Amino acid sequence: MKLLVILFVALLVFGCNGEKVKDETPALPGGSPPSATPAPSPAPTPTPQPTSVPSSTQKTISKISLGSYFGQCAGYCITSLQITKDNVFYKKIGIPDPEARQLIPELNATIALSESEWNELILLIDIDKLENLPDTIGCPDCVDQGAQTLEVAYNSKKKSVSFSYMDKPKELVDLLTKLTEIREKMEAKLGEGTEGIIKTSE
Repeated sequence: MKLLVILFVALLVFGCNGEKVKDETPALPGGSPPSATPAPSPAPTPTPQPTSVPSSTQKTISKISLGSYFGQCAGYCITSLQITKDNVFYKKIGIPDPEARQLIPELNATIALSESEWNELILLIDIDKLENLPDTIGCPDCVDQGAQTLEVAYNSKKKSVSFSYMDKPKELVDLLTKLTEIREKMEAKLGEGTEGIIKTSE
C-alpha cells in the first residue's frame, strides 16, 4: 500500500517521460502584454514658410515721378523728377517774368542710378495704399502755397496724387522724403542761381 502511495506521488511530480512538469500558468483575461521599448517620437514637421508675394510687390514699377510748381512765381518755378531703374532725370522749367521780357532756358540733369538705390525706392512704395488715395488731396496751390504731384507707373498703368507743396500725405511721407533728397542732389548738380522767385499776391 505504501508503495502505491509513493508511485502516485511520483506521477504527480514527474511527467510520463520522467521530466518535471512545468508550471505553465495561463495569462489572466485582460492582462497587459509585456511592455516594449516605446518607439522614438518623429521629429516635428517644420512649418512651411509662405511663398506668395504680397500683392503690392507683385506689381512691376517702371517709373517714379515727382513734379512741383508754383503759380505765383517767376524764374524756375516748375520742376520734374523722373526716376527709372537705370537713371534719374531732372528738369527745371522757367516761367518768364513779363517785366523782364526774356526767355528762360530749360535746365536738365541726369545721373545713373544703382540697382540697390532703385530697390530702396521700391520698398517705400505700397501700390495698394497709393491706389486708394484720391487723385487730388486738399487744394494744391489754391493760395499760392505751391503743389506737388507724385506719379508711379506700374503694369502699364499710372497713378498720380497731387497735394499742397508742404502738406505731404502720411501714406507717402517716407517715399516723398527720399525723393526730396534726390531732388536736392539734382539741384546741387545744376548749381546755384536756378531757384524760382515766389511772387506775393497783391
